[in-house]
Parts: sequence; C-alpha cells; structure tokens
Amino acid sequence: MLEVDTQLQRLEDNDYNAERSRIAVCGVKSFLAPYEQLLCERRKTAKQQTLDVFFKSTPKKQTEDTEPQPSTSGIR
Repeated sequence: MLEVDTQLQRLEDNDYNAERSRIAVCGVKSFLAPYEQLLCERRKTAKQQTLDVFFKSTPKKQTEDTEPQPSTSGIR
C-alpha cells in the first residue's frame, strides 16, 4: 500500500485542481479499502509453521507379554 500512497501523493502534488485530485484520491482509496482489509486479515492469521510439522510421530508398540525380549546384538 505504500506504493499506492506514494502515487496518490504525487497526483495531489501535480494537479493544480485540488478538488479534482481530492475526489480522485478518495475514489481510489475507497476502491482499494476491501483489498487492504483482506490483506490485513490474512496477515493476522498467517503463522510460521514449527518444525513439528515435518516430523511424523509414530505410536509406540506395546507388547502384551511382560517377558524380556531377546537381545539382537549377539552379546549374551
């Protein structure tokens, strides 16, 4: 919106008819108001995602029997 405001200020500065430039500026701002409001709403709802999104959690397998499982390392 800064660019639009800059261009509207340039219009006001270069137009010798102040009433005409005021009407033009008000018209442009009224046409852009819904888009500016939408932009503000989207910026408020936008959030940076955390790293948790990229990692899947897997449920731990529970063994039904309580006996110890044999070692897979080969060491006894």
